[in-house]
Amino acid sequence: MRRLTGALLAAALLAAIPATADAATRDQLTLGIYPAGYAAVDTPDPAKDDYPKIISSLNTLQGQHRQFGVRAYADFNPDPRHNAVAPFVPFLGHGRKLDLVLVHDPSATPQQWLDFVRAQVRYAGPFTNSLSLGVDANIPGLPWSMSRDDLVNGLAVAKQEARHTGLKIGFDVAAGPQDTDFWTSLKSANLRPDFIGVEVYPDVWFPAPGDHGQQAVGLLTDVRDTKMPLAGFGSSVPIMISENGYTSDTAGHTQADQAAALKSEFIAITGAARRLNITAYDLYMLRDHPTVHEYNLDHLGLLNADYSPKPAWRTMVDLYRAYP
Repeated sequence: MRRLTGALLAAALLAAIPATADAATRDQLTLGIYPAGYAAVDTPDPAKDDYPKIISSLNTLQGQHRQFGVRAYADFNPDPRHNAVAPFVPFLGHGRKLDLVLVHDPSATPQQWLDFVRAQVRYAGPFTNSLSLGVDANIPGLPWSMSRDDLVNGLAVAKQEARHTGLKIGFDVAAGPQDTDFWTSLKSANLRPDFIGVEVYPDVWFPAPGDHGQQAVGLLTDVRDTKMPLAGFGSSVPIMISENGYTSDTAGHTQADQAAALKSEFIAITGAARRLNITAYDLYMLRDHPTVHEYNLDHLGLLNADYSPKPAWRTMVDLYRAYP
């Protein structure tokens, strides 16, 4: 991974200063996308990623919107000098800011995790709109799972560090699991997250034919009306769609199917946004994994691995550009 020079960082910092209008007064949702082509947590690298094509794609998707989210994932790193924001800086500016996710590692001690969170909040600064603690925070037993205490203490540290920055702090959950214990365990912590990020994948992990838009809204309604109240989170706590995607890896999930599913889900989610207090929507992801894999998340891209467009590319460009 190349290190960015101080001059480049400074220039990008100036370009990344947000527009003066707040998203809530401009759009109902702030739109965005994960710009890499790796379903496993990874960071962009100019040695393997075509930066001009990625930036051009971001410009096309963003269209007229004054703000746009660039989703980014940062693996835990015990080195306090590690800057997880730096690899994504070339994609920022022109109203684009990060939706940054800090990914836990069970090998981290509680103190190492908190030190990592503090450091990344500082680095995030003006480059970042939102910072989430954890991927699939409500699912135990994954390589990136974290304990309740790591989540609770991490949120407290992040909010304390970000108190004068305007950076929104929350955590990401997967929609759908039977996770009542997770939500009820948070009630006693009296948490005050700025948002809950929700990962929405109808008909991806498990076969679910039918109206994918209706399924997406059903999953989000369950989070809003059933799950979040268990933790004491009322309707004033916004939901961000941290990941929404549909794979095109099998005969049952063709590229045409992907385009139709994403269109259905986007229209349904944006239509329910006001009722469910959804404030942001990030697609997952820009392009397919550059190496052939059997893993279905490697085929969630709007573009093929060689950056050629799938049908879903034009579908989502049209929908993004038509969105107010």
